Amino acid sequence: MDLTTRKYKFIEQLMKVASAEKLDKLEKFFKKEIETSLDPYDELPEPIKRLLSKSKEDSTKGKSRSHKEVMADIRAKYDLS
Repeated sequence: MDLTTRKYKFIEQLMKVASAEKLDKLEKFFKKEIETSLDPYDELPEPIKRLLSKSKEDSTKGKSRSHKEVMADIRAKYDLS
């Protein structure tokens, strides 16, 4: 089930809440969750986080190349101006 479908199913469940007290609790929970997860990095899957970490590490060790260098190589390889 994709994320959008899951959200709609959740909304359907939310519409069934009949108690103001339960709705208050849910509102507080969502407010807290949204405030604590403002960093998009936190939402990334673990494999992506590991790849980003490895890339960052490689970059600090000088094991990366600039976009300009890569594009120059491609232009030379494919005889592009």
